[in-house]
Amino acid sequence: MCPNRPVALDPALLFPMRHGSTNVHKVEEQAQIKREQAATITDLKSALAQQQKDIAAALAATLKAQAAQIQKVSDQLRTEAVAPR
Repeated sequence: MCPNRPVALDPALLFPMRHGSTNVHKVEEQAQIKREQAATITDLKSALAQQQKDIAAALAATLKAQAAQIQKVSDQLRTEAVAPR
């Protein structure tokens, strides 16, 4: 081995904690991503439930309005049928 020749050193051997801490950092990042995804899923489920309630209420109101219109037309037809011409 020549004393003037540079020796290539493995950075993982020089800084073993750096390599390990990178893995820990990646695990922490993945855990944070999973927490954020879980929160997003919870928010989406909540929004979906609210939308379903809103749609059900709108449909109920529409059906009620249509029933009232049908009753009004039925009453008018009955009145016209009874009234002399």
